[in-house]
Amino acid sequence: MSRRNSPPTAGEASLLALALALGGCQAEPPAASPPRPAPAPAPAPATEASRAPARPKTAAEIVAKVEPSVALVRGGGKVGTGFVAAPGLIATNAHVVEGVPADQLEVRFPSAPEGRRGPFKAEVVARERRRDLAFLKAATDLPPLEIAESYPFVKGDDVLVIGNPGMGDDLVLENAVSRGLMSTKAQIDGQDYYQMSIAINPGNSGGPVLDGEGKVVGVATRKAGRLESTAFCVPVEALKVALAAATSPGGSAEDAPATAALRYGWKPGETYVYGVRVDYDAGDERIALEGSSIYRVKAADPQAGEATLAHRGWLVRRRGPKDPKRGGDVQVQAPGGPTNVEFQIDDAGDVDDEFKGGLPVPLLGDLALLPIAPLPEPGEDRWTDERPVALQITKVTPGARPSFDLERPSLFERRAASRLRPGRSPRSGRFGGLRRAAPAPAPAQVEVDTQSAKETIRYARESAGGRETIAKDYEFATDETAGAGPRLAITGHGTYTFDPAAGVATGFEFRGEAVQNSENTTARLPIRVECRLLSGAERERALRFPAVAPTAMIAMADGDVAKALADLKSEAADRRRAAAEALRDGAPIESKRGEVAQALLARLDDPDASARQAAVQATGVWGGPEAFSAILAKVDSPDYGLENDLFETLARLGPEGADAAPLVAMLNDERRRSQAVRVLRAWGEGAEPALSAFVESAAAPEARIEACRVLKDVGTEKSAPMLERLAAAQDVAEVADLASNAIRAIEARSPSDADLTALLERLAGGDAGGRREAAGRLAQAVPAEARRAEVAVALADRLDDEDVFARGDVARGLRTWSDPAGVAKVVEKLKDPKYRAWREAAEYLAWVGPAAGAGAAEALKAHLGDDRGLMLRAMKAIGPASESTLLDIAGPDGPADARNDALRTLGEIGGEKSLPLLRKAAADRNEAFVAMSAEGALREIEARSASPAARAEALGMLSASDPGRRREALERLGKLQLDGEARDSVATAAAPLLHDPDGGVGDAARNTLRLLGGPVAARALADLARDRRNEKWRDAAQALVETAPTAEAAETVLTRLEDDPGLCRGLLERIGPAAAGPAVLKTFREAQDSRKRIESCRLLESVGGPDALASLREAAENRKAGDLARAAEEALRDIRQRP
Repeated sequence: MSRRNSPPTAGEASLLALALALGGCQAEPPAASPPRPAPAPAPAPATEASRAPARPKTAAEIVAKVEPSVALVRGGGKVGTGFVAAPGLIATNAHVVEGVPADQLEVRFPSAPEGRRGPFKAEVVARERRRDLAFLKAATDLPPLEIAESYPFVKGDDVLVIGNPGMGDDLVLENAVSRGLMSTKAQIDGQDYYQMSIAINPGNSGGPVLDGEGKVVGVATRKAGRLESTAFCVPVEALKVALAAATSPGGSAEDAPATAALRYGWKPGETYVYGVRVDYDAGDERIALEGSSIYRVKAADPQAGEATLAHRGWLVRRRGPKDPKRGGDVQVQAPGGPTNVEFQIDDAGDVDDEFKGGLPVPLLGDLALLPIAPLPEPGEDRWTDERPVALQITKVTPGARPSFDLERPSLFERRAASRLRPGRSPRSGRFGGLRRAAPAPAPAQVEVDTQSAKETIRYARESAGGRETIAKDYEFATDETAGAGPRLAITGHGTYTFDPAAGVATGFEFRGEAVQNSENTTARLPIRVECRLLSGAERERALRFPAVAPTAMIAMADGDVAKALADLKSEAADRRRAAAEALRDGAPIESKRGEVAQALLARLDDPDASARQAAVQATGVWGGPEAFSAILAKVDSPDYGLENDLFETLARLGPEGADAAPLVAMLNDERRRSQAVRVLRAWGEGAEPALSAFVESAAAPEARIEACRVLKDVGTEKSAPMLERLAAAQDVAEVADLASNAIRAIEARSPSDADLTALLERLAGGDAGGRREAAGRLAQAVPAEARRAEVAVALADRLDDEDVFARGDVARGLRTWSDPAGVAKVVEKLKDPKYRAWREAAEYLAWVGPAAGAGAAEALKAHLGDDRGLMLRAMKAIGPASESTLLDIAGPDGPADARNDALRTLGEIGGEKSLPLLRKAAADRNEAFVAMSAEGALREIEARSASPAARAEALGMLSASDPGRRREALERLGKLQLDGEARDSVATAAAPLLHDPDGGVGDAARNTLRLLGGPVAARALADLARDRRNEKWRDAAQALVETAPTAEAAETVLTRLEDDPGLCRGLLERIGPAAAGPAVLKTFREAQDSRKRIESCRLLESVGGPDALASLREAAENRKAGDLARAAEEALRDIRQRP
């Protein structure tokens, strides 16, 4: 196992003061552990020839021969050195030309013959930042210097450096000569350098380092600022590699056409809408994030001279259940509201990097940065970035997700920041990895290990058909190895498509894989990202935040319902709360719906706030027409609170048996308008009659405008006559325009028979744009049942469209028009091992689930070599119908890796049919890993029974003296399917182990409580999070929020606000405005410390609701409050803009 130099320690960091940069030469700390120099070779035996060697060249002779081809490089107020390395090609340092405008870069040869000195315009044609090398093309015919074939480093060798050091006041010593000695080899940031004892100064950067024969053996690059006569050069071997790349086909300095600079062209007043989808694996879960990334360009501030690019993004998360035994194959969750972030853009359209928020996408950076490509410098076609980073690898218990937390900014973020606006640094903590506000829930940590690693990104620019593409090859690997390779390695390829005329990226696509190795296993985590600029109806749809996020419900038996009803009447508040929460998360039983709804309505005035909130939420699941008036009465009650929960409950109740008129009337109320709009959109066609009547009768233009916007989303042909009258009236221009837009949207959603025929013809046509538009319209249309099968088959035929964006629209259309005939067509095509849309087909079949059948599992088997993880996940989604196929894959004749994965999947969906093979594989000691997987699958199948004996055995192991046995017991208990008293009794037994002297046991106990859930687990986690002596309070707070995102959890998080504001903000956003908003508002009102009030005010930006408006307005109007008033104004603006 090898490990490179780790980051400097605190003691080593104090030496950085000795290495300050001076001008063009960059400062570097002395190498932490320079390799021992190789000994000088033994002298060869003397021969006749060697006894009479040629006279060595003097320094004067070397300089006279070399200096005509040494250049003075100028531009952007910077001065450096270069030298002719190939015909017309000048080598220099990358930092010499970094940030120099293309029209200012020039070279001059001070010692060349008259007429050949220049100056010449220069153009950067290649650079490699990791080696600090760049190559310029210029119209010079001076001869190249001779570059040494190799250089056997010897301490004490004489060397010369020629360069152009600056003396201040624009005085430059042209082609000055310095003489010194090779001193030692050094390694800095993972790169090899020669350290020289020589006096060089700013301006020498890029100059040739010459040996006793006048050959180039290095390139001067940096010096230690406060250490006299200590400098570094890039070895000749690295120079030759970079030079070969710069002069290779496609990168030739002579043949490469000059490429213009790419610049952003964000236009004030414009709105740019991108659709985003991210798919990745996390442990045993499949996670898909889908949503919108919206940019609005605000007018420039006359005083600042900069416009604002406001980003608003949201992602809906689809993930597998944390415990498969709890029912449901997919869980769909949405954030409590869109996430906002702002950039500043200057008059050239460049983006500033002072970010004010954001929604990180795991392993890939920031949602707000996805369509913002790191643009190349003028003339730059290829470049490489490489640097060491530190990574935290979190080992997790079985079934939980791994966490990879970069301790430093990723290269993409670093480069984007430096390119988009040099000289500015992101706000502290902005890019602190995934922990701050990752869209996926916090993982259960057991052991955290920090590893040194290296990150490399190679970019290449190409131009074709008026579009620019920037290819991105990404590599990441830890220095430490485990098992088959690096402990964590991430590789992938991405492509940005940039429209130079519009000045924006039109798309970004990335495919990659994270590979996590341990001593015994290898886990592969595929990553896929798509981001593209939207237009037309698809753009309109992406502008809307989802009205109601669907959730996967937990299956309930009659006994579960009976217990919940009994507990709702309990005198214990925690039992009432737990009962209401169980009903909120449970799948309704139709025969019990009325009884449960009445019981919940009786608890709407529960004295316990959390029980009251859970009752409101559960009413949205179980309630019917009788619940509408009761919930509406609470909305109208000014002292009740819970406004967000009440409106969401109204949205979930739906329009059946309810009157939408009271909700439509709320459009006249500016405070409640956005909430009413959300409910009306969720009600869909059920709200249409009331909306249509309101639009024609309402007096306030603002209310009519909102009604038209809702009708645009939910209206049908019934509203068309009214909208046509409105469009023709033109009494209010904006109302008329919205009415016209609504008519077009309704026509698109309800295609006629002729429209469908035309769309299918376009879907089969040769124009990619036409196919994409046709598939997009079909995806959002209301299916015509008579033609469902026909359309589904046509879409299935186009699933392998050569246009990747059309393919995505086709996949969405298949879900809209899903039909057995379309499923059969997809299965038939997927049987072809060369089918190129295997990924989209597998995802669709996973979405179809058990209805896809055993034939689908066999078709998926043909693509195990393309993405085994995806195919097995799809088989898992199909369920028991995949069992025979999985048994075939897990058979003794298959490859060990595939057998291992198949055995693990059988453990999740297999039944008695799998037991013989599992027992046989578990007994095969010749295949140790296979046997381990089989044993685990056997345990999983047996554990699903959750027998009292199995539970008692695990509980007994909690008192074992061996920490490993205690950890094993906790892991087994976390997997059990438990509810009610059984769950709480296990949580009571596990809670004391949170303070176990063995840290691994404490982490396992925390994870078990997270998986168990319930009031006992929540209280234990809350106590741990509040404990000031507990160093792992962050992990406890994350586990608490995941298992119980309640008002009580928000209050616990707020007790830690001063310890880690960034983490607390992320956790409160995850809890959501409904539960976290009142707690934050209470803190804002009661806080005495001004700093705490400002911080809580900023929290209200993301989790505050309408109930916070009055307090914020009061603070904003108090101009003496300074920063607090400004923060209150921002919070008011964000709350009002929130849907």
